[in-house]
Amino acid sequence: MREPSKPVTDAIETALEEAPVTLGVLYGSHARGEASERSDVDLAVAFADGLSSAERTRARLEVIERLSAALGTDDVDVTPLATAPPELRREICADGVVLVGPAADFERYCDDASREDSHTDRLAEFEDLLTEIERVV
Repeated sequence: MREPSKPVTDAIETALEEAPVTLGVLYGSHARGEASERSDVDLAVAFADGLSSAERTRARLEVIERLSAALGTDDVDVTPLATAPPELRREICADGVVLVGPAADFERYCDDASREDSHTDRLAEFEDLLTEIERVV
């Protein structure tokens, strides 16, 4: 796997300097070092505790605005880690590169997400089993 582009990682680090973010993780093609001119920039963030929904939304939009200006593209996705759906969480954990915040926090997030996914998978299997039992009975 190649390294992410330094101009992209520098722009992200700068954009997050004043943001109420405790963790910033680059993922997707830029994190894998496989980005092309048409690739979007995917960033997952954890916001500081205590922010209201409106404050988190405002902070997310400000980060998008700063990154778009710094990188010269509107193709920037900023995803809150707390609300990322399971498939996206797996992608973020698989190829995420921590740019801001402690790597240990990201590892904990991925461990927690993996446990949640496992629990969800077991519930789905149980529901499938119940459906099959109901069908047979």
